[in-house]
Amino acid sequence: MFHLSQTKKIALMAIALFFLSVASITFFLKNGGEEFSYSKANILQVGKAAEESKEVGKDNEKKDPNKEDRYREIIGNSKDPIIVINVEGMITFVSNDFCKLLSMKCSNVLNNLLFEFINSEDLPAFVSAHAKLIAEGQKNEALGPFRMSKNKKEILVLLSAQPIVEDKKVTAIVMAAKDLSEQVDAIKANENDDAKLETNNVDKTLDILDKISFAY
Repeated sequence: MFHLSQTKKIALMAIALFFLSVASITFFLKNGGEEFSYSKANILQVGKAAEESKEVGKDNEKKDPNKEDRYREIIGNSKDPIIVINVEGMITFVSNDFCKLLSMKCSNVLNNLLFEFINSEDLPAFVSAHAKLIAEGQKNEALGPFRMSKNKKEILVLLSAQPIVEDKKVTAIVMAAKDLSEQVDAIKANENDDAKLETNNVDKTLDILDKISFAY
């Protein structure tokens, strides 16, 4: 599994707490202070809630074997790999095709922070998008693209996200991931072909010039 160093984890939690704080302030201003205690509790108890969610996730997995169908319906019957996170970013559900996308066992993905799989340079944008989803509770069909770890390599994914709202609170976020790696590779291949073509054209032009010079 892909692991962050302890220093990076601390920095990550600091960034996450910052953006969750911004989300809470936004929520407070939009709702005149209602439910602010709930948001504040989430910020102060991120670590505790994350640990508790691990056990809840395991229990729910056993109780609801048809969970994937329900989540796919929530995200618009997407055929793409899907993942579900709670408000702290903990992965509470992951589809088999998502695990294949990362070339990892699902047991090594489930009950971990999704932030850990995001390239560190993309984290600020991702955490900001995550906080906005929690604050607004609105669907976003184009998050990213973000680089995610795939063993020792990376893939580029575009995410669509649908918050699950219960009692006017976002309790989870369903995400579908579209792998853009093949498109990126194709673009790079075309760029290389264009570069080779341009080089060939330059060589041919030089040959012609040499012949012209020789003729004179």
